[in-house]
Amino acid sequence: MSNPHPKSGKLFKPGVSGNPGGRPRYKVLSQAYRDKLGEVNPDDPQGRTNAELIADAVIKSAIGGNVNAIIELTTRVEGAARMSVVEPANEFSEMSDAELQAELVRLRSGSAADSVAPGVGTRNREPN
Repeated sequence: MSNPHPKSGKLFKPGVSGNPGGRPRYKVLSQAYRDKLGEVNPDDPQGRTNAELIADAVIKSAIGGNVNAIIELTTRVEGAARMSVVEPANEFSEMSDAELQAELVRLRSGSAADSVAPGVGTRNREPN
């Protein structure tokens, strides 16, 4: 295959996108689902779309006590519940930078083995 830009050795011209249309907004199957959901169901005497019929079925199921349907509804309507990560406090969490630096020096000096607070660093030690 010949190089399209033999002088520069580059595949694309500078400033010109190699994908001018961009990434497709929807995948083919997703678009097919959207199309089908938007169609009026020929078997429905009220002329509702497939999406409306599915929504009604999920609501009826949730009213009947189906927990999965309840979760589906609340997630779709209110969004997923926020989850926060809270780090547990430890013996260093309240120390200032200067105190942390001093503790680091103390631990590196080797004299810390005898002066560790009770219960600190004993998780993997065998009892004496």
